[in-house]
Amino acid sequence: MHLPMEERDTYSRAFLQVMNLWRADDTVRALVFSKRLAAIACQLMEVDGVRIYHDQALYKEPSGGFTPWHADQYYWPLATDKTITAWIPLQATPLSMGPPNSVQVATC
Repeated sequence: MHLPMEERDTYSRAFLQVMNLWRADDTVRALVFSKRLAAIACQLMEVDGVRIYHDQALYKEPSGGFTPWHADQYYWPLATDKTITAWIPLQATPLSMGPPNSVQVATC
């Protein structure tokens, strides 16, 4: 994104988005395809296996805008509501910034 912040729309001020990082980075690939994340998704959706639709990284820029309320699932071209997302911060994130509480989940 090369536009100055004041020339961007609300969505473009919220964050920069990069899709399918697993294709370019082995460390990201290991995380995206980790058995632990798959097991958590299986248990939460009550299914025996999962497939990945995509991964994406959202980068907040200094002085960037807020992230508007939204519902991702509405925009996905999938014929099921058995979907799930995982928010994984790539930096230390204090509770005051909204990370979820840790959850203990068994493998599936």
